[in-house]
Amino acid sequence: MALVTSKNKAQHDQDFMAKKAGQSTVSETKSAYDEPDYHSMSDDAKELVLHADNDEHLYRSSHMPIVKNLQKKMAKGQYDQEKARKLWGYHADRAAQSYHKEHGLKSDKWHEMFPTSTRKEAAHHFESSHREEVEDPDYFK
Repeated sequence: MALVTSKNKAQHDQDFMAKKAGQSTVSETKSAYDEPDYHSMSDDAKELVLHADNDEHLYRSSHMPIVKNLQKKMAKGQYDQEKARKLWGYHADRAAQSYHKEHGLKSDKWHEMFPTSTRKEAAHHFESSHREEVEDPDYFK
């Protein structure tokens, strides 16, 4: 069962009434969350995601605080998918900077190595793939 948030409450109520009336619901054919397919991502976005997922410093200094923050929002019922993607976007920025520091040339700029569209694609992936961590308040315990 999908989590009911302020963004999808109207759809949830409509589905509930349709189900009660014995009709098919819109949510049965469409997911409440838009999840990207890893294989359809660009190669640069995949590289950025792999770097972020395998760097211990990024995990401790960026990934964990974001998940803990979003867990609090989820517990309060204030989780917003778009705001979560924006937060994961900051993680993608840090990952791009870290990748550039390790593998890039000094003459290149990190934001040119991974353009905004690539970082947004990675942020979208982070938001959808780490949602289980966010939904489980005991994940880090």
